[in-house]
Amino acid sequence: MKKITFFSIILVVFFASNLSAQQYHLPFYANDLKPGERWSTKDHAQTTSQKYGYDLGVKRYISSSKSWSSIKISSDKHWDNPKNSNYLIYGKPVYAMRSGKVIKCWRNAPNNPRPKLPGETGEDLEDKMWLHKEYRNKRIPGGGNEVFIQHSDGTQALYAHFKPGSVPSSICPNNKTLYSKPGESEADVPEDKQVFVKKGQLIGRAGNSGNSTNPHLHIHVDKDGKGKKIYFKRGLAASNSDNKADINKWTSFSGKIIPKGKVLIWPPTRLTKEYARHKYPASSFQRLFTHLSNSGFMLEWIDGYRVGSKTYFNFIWRPANAKWRAYFGRSSKNYQSAMNKAKADGYIATHVESYLTSKGIRYAAIFKKVSGSWRARHGISYTTHKSVFDKAKKDGYKPKVVSVVSYKGKLYYTTLFNKTSIGKWQLKSRLSEKAYQKAIDDYKKAGRYPIYISAYMHSGKPNFSAIFAVKPKGKWSARHNLNVSGYQSEWQKFIKAGYLTRVVTGYDGAKKNHVFAAMWRK
Repeated sequence: MKKITFFSIILVVFFASNLSAQQYHLPFYANDLKPGERWSTKDHAQTTSQKYGYDLGVKRYISSSKSWSSIKISSDKHWDNPKNSNYLIYGKPVYAMRSGKVIKCWRNAPNNPRPKLPGETGEDLEDKMWLHKEYRNKRIPGGGNEVFIQHSDGTQALYAHFKPGSVPSSICPNNKTLYSKPGESEADVPEDKQVFVKKGQLIGRAGNSGNSTNPHLHIHVDKDGKGKKIYFKRGLAASNSDNKADINKWTSFSGKIIPKGKVLIWPPTRLTKEYARHKYPASSFQRLFTHLSNSGFMLEWIDGYRVGSKTYFNFIWRPANAKWRAYFGRSSKNYQSAMNKAKADGYIATHVESYLTSKGIRYAAIFKKVSGSWRARHGISYTTHKSVFDKAKKDGYKPKVVSVVSYKGKLYYTTLFNKTSIGKWQLKSRLSEKAYQKAIDDYKKAGRYPIYISAYMHSGKPNFSAIFAVKPKGKWSARHNLNVSGYQSEWQKFIKAGYLTRVVTGYDGAKKNHVFAAMWRK
């Protein structure tokens, strides 16, 4: 059996290290990459205006060779018949790194006929047969289909080599295919036709036009012909000097330039109201955690559960709105240390979780630096939990989390109480599946719904720990006994209807099948 390593993470909301410099967005998002794909770059030629520029591509991870490739098919098949469309980057969307106005552009130049072959050379422009004939005739811009965006401080960014027709006509009024006369550029946009674009706006799709040896995206920023460093607001990099980059090892360059040398780049995922996943392998969660944190998300909910010999996570992320910390994979001792440190640093616990692993019970917790009063206990028996519960209730606390796991035939409780107003409420921690459904029906009539759910297997049967309350108000719906596809279908339905995922829990301790319960609320 493959050994699973569990990580413990502490994270505070990112603050860029170079606050004085103008920061740019990367010109692409992780949303447009397929699983296993990353952007890539290497050191650029040191010309005056392009001194700090980048030529960017996309690579995919090949597990069989544990290496990275920029093409969709095997290398042998590709070079037998090289095509632009074989490249992973070809057609990938490109977005404005910074807001500004389009002062120069071209959009309908043809692609170069093919990528440059390995070892292929050309003494004169006429000998470079991988370049389009009309480029060699000086009737196509050097950047091919290109966009120049001028910023408010007088700097300008060049985005080059786009796919023909992919630069929107709404931002580029130059619709000719070729210059009217060789060597006479017609790419300048008259001032009365210059369009303002916002950062993050689509400006084209990667291609192989102009002075380009293969499909890629060229970017650089200059002012008065002198190259400027591009400091990026967010982004992760991994060294790829030997084409053997470790997909689990990423370093943030937020507030900095892209690291030197051959690197892979993991751009941010676009911020949305929620990023939710289920059945996510615990062994891969570290790298996704790093990525989503770097993207500006904050972990709101984490649910660990075990099926057979493997542990998985369900989780919900939302745009960060405060300093925060999160831990997972913690032993009892290390979990308590994290609790003590967070409290000493002025953070409050907003979510806690216990779950089964090959090493026994492990714990996760999320903290925010906001005001509030809270109490937490972990790994306690039902009898101790009852005493803790009664004392907390007497002192005016309400239950927020009551996570239960069944380990070696015994139940262990991990709890979180706070003083948030939830109206009338009721806690039930040992509900059978039938009893849980009855509780849903009964409490619904009383105006309460499950604001928290934890599903666990005990004595071979599913059980539920649930908190029913009146607040927060809003339309809601809860489902349980969902398989993987059933949960995905319900999630899509509710998200489309304007709901947000508030709870998702896997049946912890199941022998074979993944089963879920969840709650959505507007």
